[in-house]
Amino acid sequence: MLHPIIPAEIRTTFGKKNNALRRNGQLPIKVTGLKKGEAHLMVSARDLVLLLHKFGKSTVFDLKISEETSPVMLGSIQLHPVTHRPLHAEFHKVNLKQKTHAPVEIKVIGEAPVVKSGDGVLTHLVDTVSIEALPDDMPAHIDVDINSLETVGAEIKISDLPKLSGVTYLDEPEKVLLRIVLHKQHKEEPELETTEPELVGEAGEEPTEGESVATTTEAVVESAESA
Repeated sequence: MLHPIIPAEIRTTFGKKNNALRRNGQLPIKVTGLKKGEAHLMVSARDLVLLLHKFGKSTVFDLKISEETSPVMLGSIQLHPVTHRPLHAEFHKVNLKQKTHAPVEIKVIGEAPVVKSGDGVLTHLVDTVSIEALPDDMPAHIDVDINSLETVGAEIKISDLPKLSGVTYLDEPEKVLLRIVLHKQHKEEPELETTEPELVGEAGEEPTEGESVATTTEAVVESAESA
């Protein structure tokens, strides 16, 4: 099976010296599981980002170093906290005949009726699911159809995901991935309880008909001063 190719070169710089590579458009990477152990390489940052965007982070790639090619999968990628540009990536060589574990992104398809009506909002509780499969059977993403979500509180769980040949979901079946919550504008605002002030005259009597509020208030003040 043909895999997308990542051309790589051996690098001899480490630590802060890698900043010079990044300024020149190169990304430092580390690859483990090779015949010679681990290798410290550099690849085109732009090309790698485009490949990951096109084929997904759980795809098998052919890492090409000179004339040697090895099937690898992405282990992790470190991004700059502000620019979100890649700073470093780690790959590991895989045995195409042996099952492996990997996080796979979920991709929402369709439109929930309750969201379309404006009554609810779709919330993502997780972005990936853990999967076991042969490297070449590992999907680039998992499609999650939300057309059936018609009410607030409706959920998509691991058990609702499509059954794929050769793929095993490793998360608990009841783990919630997506949930519909009430739209903010439809949330009921708490009612504030207001109590009218009780105005009393001397000896706690109700003010007589025709007696002004001001007179009653004066009576309260006079009562307090004489106490």
